[in-house]
Amino acid sequence: MIVLFINAFHDAAHGALFKKAKHNEWFLYVLELFGSNHWLWMRRHINLHHAYPNVPDWDIDIKQSDIIRIFPNSPLFSYHKYQHIYMWFIYPLYSLNWIYIRDFKDFFGTRNNYVKKVVDKIPLKQVFLLFGAKVINLVYILFVPMIVLNQPWYLVLTAWLSMHLFGSVLGVVALVSTHVDEDANFPGTDEDGNLSATWAVHQMIVTKDFSTNSKLANFLYGGFTHHVAHHLFPGVGHTYYPYITPIIMRYAQEYDLPYTSYPFYHAIRSHFRMLRDKGIRENILTTGEI
Repeated sequence: MIVLFINAFHDAAHGALFKKAKHNEWFLYVLELFGSNHWLWMRRHINLHHAYPNVPDWDIDIKQSDIIRIFPNSPLFSYHKYQHIYMWFIYPLYSLNWIYIRDFKDFFGTRNNYVKKVVDKIPLKQVFLLFGAKVINLVYILFVPMIVLNQPWYLVLTAWLSMHLFGSVLGVVALVSTHVDEDANFPGTDEDGNLSATWAVHQMIVTKDFSTNSKLANFLYGGFTHHVAHHLFPGVGHTYYPYITPIIMRYAQEYDLPYTSYPFYHAIRSHFRMLRDKGIRENILTTGEI
């Protein structure tokens, strides 16, 4: 599920899977088979994440809920001091939350609804597709196997849950390894809503690569490992990123531009260190202000 999503659907969303735009558009309905809504996901990912990566109150891919504190301007609750521990158990629920909770919140919620910043009105067609996709998904991937397969219902249910748990872990790694670590930047805007850096430099400041030389990682993550190349050239198919990344690295070194690439294990470790640090009240003695 997740490998198909990040290797094919993600490219189609950026118009980079097929030559003709209509073919990319048709392929986007794969997300409905997953039980989600591609129209909503495009608003989240294209209009918010790619336009404003790591920008507080705009990047909905990073800002999930108050369960986890990542942005410096997010409220700090007492339970956040344990987030570097309990998120190990919550991250595997990512896809279940996405399909059965978050989609509805983005469609109908009023609190911290970032989607409504870029959408005036949600088309009625998408509301029907939202409910229809979830019903169809549960029928063909859960209920039909329970009826047709000569297996106990609880075994099918366990397999379904396992798919979501392991798929979520794979998907979350792609997100947290490329944007959210202990050295992550969260640039704010000025009074007019402008960022201090140019669009391209901003992408390089807030985006990181991981395990770029690993053929296995590149296969599983569909170019997400070359995430800087993706954010600079989102309309290019991910199979070209291994050839683009060395050019970016050369230019970054020549013109003193920010570029970061690290091994997979470092990315994960750094993310949970960031969660630990963001879960406690900042001390001015350790933030560089004194």
